[in-house]
Amino acid sequence: MSLPLPVLQTEAPAISPAAVLVSPVIVLHTIDLPADVLAILQGYGKVVFYDSAVEGSHTISSLVFNYLCLDIRKKTDRAYFDSQDTTQFSVICYISKLEQFDSLIEDLGCSAVITTFPPRQHFQSDFNRLMLESSTGSPSKCLSLLTFASNFFLSLKRKSLNSTP
Repeated sequence: MSLPLPVLQTEAPAISPAAVLVSPVIVLHTIDLPADVLAILQGYGKVVFYDSAVEGSHTISSLVFNYLCLDIRKKTDRAYFDSQDTTQFSVICYISKLEQFDSLIEDLGCSAVITTFPPRQHFQSDFNRLMLESSTGSPSKCLSLLTFASNFFLSLKRKSLNSTP
């Protein structure tokens, strides 16, 4: 009498979107995190503030955290982030409204750039989803006006150069 062999799984199990949203998040910040936001993050799990003396010799994938905060104003934090493979993490960049158009922010390759954190949610997955879906807001009217004025004056300058004999 032979025992039937178990059926081997040929395909990897599907990962639910909720599981992805509860994956560890790297929070890059150029301004200090407000105390109320820090309390929210700590309520959802382990928050680690990068310290080069402690975490500097470890790869980012070997660290245990729900939220890893890196202050990219510090050279050591930027260097650590640049040297790590962060493809398995969601990367959020928390910046001031004035820094929205900084080229450094574009170079970081963040999943989302936010200027404010979403309100506390019942579930960590909802909170993370809101962070990832957040936008930096509407385009700056002041910047649009300055761009328009600059283009206008450049066109006047070109016309004056072309009309001179």
